[in-house]
Amino acid sequence: MGTVGIDAADTELGRAVAALAAADPDVGAAVPVGPGGAVTVDDLVVLAPGVGADVLGTSVPGTGLADVRSLLAGASPRHVVLVSSAMVYGAHPDTPV
Repeated sequence: MGTVGIDAADTELGRAVAALAAADPDVGAAVPVGPGGAVTVDDLVVLAPGVGADVLGTSVPGTGLADVRSLLAGASPRHVVLVSSAMVYGAHPDTPV
């Protein structure tokens, strides 16, 4: 049984993911994680990677790469799930996935 780390666990989506993880018999524990944390997890779900100026200069709020790097360094997960609205709506020429 593994430990699942959930970023933004205090949001509505985070609470829903945490409840689903807690109900899964293959999950040993679901724990909240955040940038700079030192909680080691087996799997990491990044629900709110951050907003701000896009690194590629598109000026569209997007993934806060510094926050994600910090999460990865602190948690050392085997697997990462990055939830993105682009994944929900699909890739388009102006929103590549």
